[in-house]
Formats: sequence, structure tokens, C-alpha cells
Amino acid sequence: MGEKVKKGKGKSKDLKKNKEKKGDSGSTRVKYGIYVVLATAERVIDMLMDLYRSTFVRDESERVDFHKRQGFRYFESGDYQRAVDSFLTYMEDEDSADVDVLFQTGMSYANMDENEEALNHLKKAEEIEADNLEIITEISSCLVKEEEYPEAIGYLEKAIELDPEAANNYYLLGTSYEKTGKGKEAIGMYEKSIDLDPKEPMFYQALGFAFESSGKHNAAIGCFKKAMELEKNR
Repeated sequence: MGEKVKKGKGKSKDLKKNKEKKGDSGSTRVKYGIYVVLATAERVIDMLMDLYRSTFVRDESERVDFHKRQGFRYFESGDYQRAVDSFLTYMEDEDSADVDVLFQTGMSYANMDENEEALNHLKKAEEIEADNLEIITEISSCLVKEEEYPEAIGYLEKAIELDPEAANNYYLLGTSYEKTGKGKEAIGMYEKSIDLDPKEPMFYQALGFAFESSGKHNAAIGCFKKAMELEKNR
């Protein structure tokens, strides 16, 4: 009888382990199922979009314009790669000289830190609207990011001519001057940016480094203290 009791206990333990294994297996299947659903979500969305286009967008001009509208929606939602894909499709099929689409394509690339592609499309937009402030400003920003400072200076000077009140353009021009060895001009631009926006710590910090480089240590310290104070109170 003692032996039978031991065997019964052994089976009970084995059954418990089997149940635990089955439970683990079920949990794994659920997790895998969730993963599959998430992994295929984008494809499902694409299929629905294709279905929408084929069902409701019958006229060819409407079909092409759909890509433009969809590109703007993707951009607004922060899906810049899909925005680019939609804009490129639109320009291939319809209008490669649409300044709004060229600009938005450039902005999409810039937001993905693909500045060369951004410049390519922004400069095409500039060819159509040479005095468009937004286009000139974004080209300037991309050139600074690419460390193309001599070219950036020309665009920033034009941006300031178009809008003398934009503090950030003076800051970027100061940066470009400083990187090309024009320390005195850089200090003047940083000071102008501070005049226009005295609550931006980044401007004081830049001015502080410019003062430090020119040997004006006390002035540099004052700028750094002001930058720290403003940063602390944000």
C-alpha cells in the first residue's frame, strides 16, 4: 500500500508539471499571436489603402492627387518615410514642379536627417519660388547641418533680408561666421539673436564660446552664467 501511495504522489507531481508546461505553451502562443498581429498591421493598412484607391478613387487625376493628400497626412503624423514615398509617387505621375510638394518632400527628408536629399528637393522648390522665406530658411538649416558654412552664409543673409526679426537665423549665421574664422562677425550675430530673443539660453552659450575664443574671459563667464540661469528657470 505504501508503494501505491508513493506512485500516486509521483503522478500528481507529473500532472502538475504538465499543466504548468501547457500553461507556458499557451502563454507563448498568445504572445506570438500578438506579435504576428502587430507585425502585419502595416501591411493591413497598406492593403486597406490600396482597396480604398481602387474602389473610390476612380478618376486618374483623383488617383494621383490622392498620393499628394496622403503624403501630407503622413507628414503630419510624423511618418516621414511614407510621406516621401507618397510625394515621389505624386511627382512621378503628375507634377514634378509642385512647389508645395517639393518643399514638403525636402522637409520630410530633413526630419529623417537625410540632408542631401532634403537640399536636392528644397533647391528645386527654390528655383520656382526664389524669395520664399520658408524654403530659404530650411535650405540654410540643412547647409549648416551639413557643415557647408560658406554656402549657408549666403542663404542666411538672404533669409535675414526677407525676415529681419527671426532670431534663430542670426544665431545660425553667427555659427557659420565662427566656423569660417570670422569671430568678430559671429559675436555681432549672436548679440543680435539675443536682442530678438533674450530668453534663449543657447544664444548666450554660443556668445560665451565666441567671447572665450577671442580672449574675453569675463564676458564669456557672464554669458555662461546667464545661459545656466535661463536653463534652470525653463
